[in-house]
Amino acid sequence: SVNRVIVTACGTAWHAGLVGRHLLEAMIRIPVTGELHSEFRYMNPILDEHTLVVVITQSGETADSLAALRLANERGAKTISIVNVKGSSIARESDYVLYTHAGPEIAVASTAFSVQCAGMYLIALKLAEVNNLMTDEQMKDFCDKFEQAIGTVEEVLKMDDYIKGISEKIKDTFSAFYLGRGLDYGIACEACLKLK
Repeated sequence: SVNRVIVTACGTAWHAGLVGRHLLEAMIRIPVTGELHSEFRYMNPILDEHTLVVVITQSGETADSLAALRLANERGAKTISIVNVKGSSIARESDYVLYTHAGPEIAVASTAFSVQCAGMYLIALKLAEVNNLMTDEQMKDFCDKFEQAIGTVEEVLKMDDYIKGISEKIKDTFSAFYLGRGLDYGIACEACLKLK
């Protein structure tokens, strides 16, 4: 019964939301917008029982994130959170929760981004499935590609020496540009944030 999706997040989660927005629109063919947590409640959004609000957060406790979720709940929207911390306020107050199991965030190079993107991918697949937008064969193909991504990550992690060589070449560069379109736009934004 959902005819519109709003993805709300901030920081790294916002960049995962940008990736997810693209995935959702492409896979389920309904309008998907993205809003920063901090702006969501001030924009007086139009929400109803046919709106799905996806709240992405690492901690599940950020004040702006919680305010966005509560507003969505008050106005009758369906809510799902992608959150790392079990038992957090956002996890408890969402209609549905997708835990990322990313572990503690201990470095600026957040472990959350990849699993938040994965969460958006799974939500898109599930919505496509329940709305009969994919054949069983298409669904299997998407799931197979999702599982293959895990192996790809492991291969990239073996490229330490190659990546260190690139780092040595560019370490004294004054400025850098990250470019991306579609899915790559959100990834480019996250890479830019991490380089800063």
